[in-house]
Amino acid sequence: MASKPKATLRKTKPGDYVAIATGANEYCYARFYRDRTIGVLPVLSRGLVSLDEVSGFEPAFFARLWVYDDDPTPASVLGHRAFESEEASCPPPQYYPPDKFDPDYRIHGFNHTLYYIKRTSNPEDVRGMEEYLKLQPGDLGPYLAKKNVEWPRLQGTLAG
Repeated sequence: MASKPKATLRKTKPGDYVAIATGANEYCYARFYRDRTIGVLPVLSRGLVSLDEVSGFEPAFFARLWVYDDDPTPASVLGHRAFESEEASCPPPQYYPPDKFDPDYRIHGFNHTLYYIKRTSNPEDVRGMEEYLKLQPGDLGPYLAKKNVEWPRLQGTLAG
């Protein structure tokens, strides 16, 4: 069931639920949205669990998943649940903070289903938004460990 990301994570579409290895036989779960964005679900497991066990969770945070051909992180597509509408498949707006090269905030978002990037110097414009996060599959385990998440841990029965 598990395979290299090229065979699984590169072929996903909005609405797909995936399990991504965070360690030896340990997994986190996510749902794919438009623009290769994943909504990371607040649940972990030892061994794989079924789609029905994770599809009821709402995302804890969003990240753009960047997958290289040679990324060895095991991942599996658990199944697909269509979004209620095209707009629902769009992730919420996220922002890049100002840095030494660019003094503006850059908001990445969707207007209906059209992608946009908006620039602003007003921090009030990004209040309540998540920072734009770009991760590779192998980064999820260390990122979750650094965040020290205390999510439910399920016991999987499916072979990993």
